[in-house]
Amino acid sequence: MSTKNKGVAAFVLAFLAAILHSLFQRNRRKNISWLTNKTNIDIWFKPEEGTKAASLASNTATISKIDGFAFNGKIYKVSDGTTVTINEDSTITYSVVYADVLELVAYPFRTKPLKSPPDEGWNDLFNKIK
Repeated sequence: MSTKNKGVAAFVLAFLAAILHSLFQRNRRKNISWLTNKTNIDIWFKPEEGTKAASLASNTATISKIDGFAFNGKIYKVSDGTTVTINEDSTITYSVVYADVLELVAYPFRTKPLKSPPDEGWNDLFNKIK
């Protein structure tokens, strides 16, 4: 087998392993704090399911998966499998618990604030910062 073919085979095997790993991990993740608020203010977030924004009190966390959150007048989209901690000093920390291959590619772009709602389901959250 040529060096080029070995490289392609290694890539395909790694890609398949990543897909299998993400599927396995997705089914194992329960009771994870998807959004942790360590600030002294309430934070609005959009649950993964539904369109109604919910409030997260200061110094609490939610184990419900979130689609996005509002902080300091900005709205952020959260990639699947990502936990978010809003720290006391107002910094935001992201941790990838699990991710699909496509989510890993999109991850660097998902940590930037949204300029407009991605769809109508986000309107309630956007209205909270007006």
